Amino acid sequence: MKKRNLLLIVGSIVILGGIVLFMFHIPQRVVDDVLYDNYDHYLPCSSLPKKAEVEQVVRDHAAVVDRIRAVSADVEFQIDTEKCPGQDRADLIVSYPGHSQRLEIEQILGGKTFFGIPTRWRNW
Repeated sequence: MKKRNLLLIVGSIVILGGIVLFMFHIPQRVVDDVLYDNYDHYLPCSSLPKKAEVEQVVRDHAAVVDRIRAVSADVEFQIDTEKCPGQDRADLIVSYPGHSQRLEIEQILGGKTFFGIPTRWRNW
């Protein structure tokens, strides 16, 4: 009886742990970062800002956008509305050719967001 209860407790902990890992996208984040050198915010559309707000922040910080694009001729910086079609929501995508460019761009921004705007990072 004690062995059965112990197995039930351990099994429950393992199942709950797996659920938590997938709720917070932990396996996907590890694969994105370690294998692909990417970053995704995994926010639902309802948590993304309005497209007009994203456009305004990008306009307000045009000099920073220019610095990001100057890191390499292959760096792309774009507003993306395709993640949430028909919802007038947007985020940003920064595409870069290698890890050293990613580090340089993160240093320019001081993190992984663009002045509070969720940003996805793509090493291509």
